Amino acid sequence: MLPAFTPRPNPHRLPARLTTAASLVALLAGCALGPDFFAPAAPDTKGYTEDGIPKTKMADAKEKEQRFVLGKKITGDWWQLFHAPRLNAVLEQAIAGNQTLVAARASLAQSFEVVAQAKGILYPQLDFSVGATRQVESEALLDLPGRTPPFNIFTVGRP
Repeated sequence: MLPAFTPRPNPHRLPARLTTAASLVALLAGCALGPDFFAPAAPDTKGYTEDGIPKTKMADAKEKEQRFVLGKKITGDWWQLFHAPRLNAVLEQAIAGNQTLVAARASLAQSFEVVAQAKGILYPQLDFSVGATRQVESEALLDLPGRTPPFNIFTVGRP
């Protein structure tokens, strides 16, 4: 009868097993602990309210009051209504460079392409090169009698 074989624990695998066990316990404990979350109740309003337009007066506001005026004509330079000098400067520069509709469309297409090019850095990059060379060494250089045969060098990898 053969003696029973009892495997010895591998001391190199013990830290990996302990790390795996600790990670599993932490994962399961994280799912079990925590406050009891609940979804908030939906508002009672199912559509537009009958109260009409909300109050537009704000405390400590620079303007008297904001108003909704339906059907009012807006001027061609609507951005002037915001009283923002930087916005005015940007839009005046854009209008000066785009006097025609064709120029405006070309400028807009160019700006879309510039944004697409800038986003390209966010994607993974891949470089690859392949090369092959054939070489013959001089017999005098190697101090070998007779003719040395040619040899090939093949390279595959990153440039």
